[in-house]
Amino acid sequence: MATRIPTKSQAYLIAHFADRPFPEKARANQTTYKKCRDNGWLEATDTWPYHQTTDDGIAALNAYEQANQPARAAQHLMELIEAYGKACYLHGPNTSDAHRLHEQIRQAITRTEA
Repeated sequence: MATRIPTKSQAYLIAHFADRPFPEKARANQTTYKKCRDNGWLEATDTWPYHQTTDDGIAALNAYEQANQPARAAQHLMELIEAYGKACYLHGPNTSDAHRLHEQIRQAITRTEA
């Protein structure tokens, strides 16, 4: 079996998930990420895709707030913040996902402070 060589964008993505500090200009999408995983160039991360993490995190955050469990709500708020960081880093801060995450985080913090 021939060895597959990552493309430039795939190489940036591999560096993004494998090394610190991250390359500043790395940009990737889910298709590129899937190709990298399928070829064994990087391992899965717990918070990808961040869209699903965000939806699950928001649902859990709301449930824990309603159940008056502030510690668990805070844990899920941190997961949302991490997902927001990845969304901004991978796709830029002006994408719909980043804006949606930012708004959810802002609302959660406002509720926490109330």
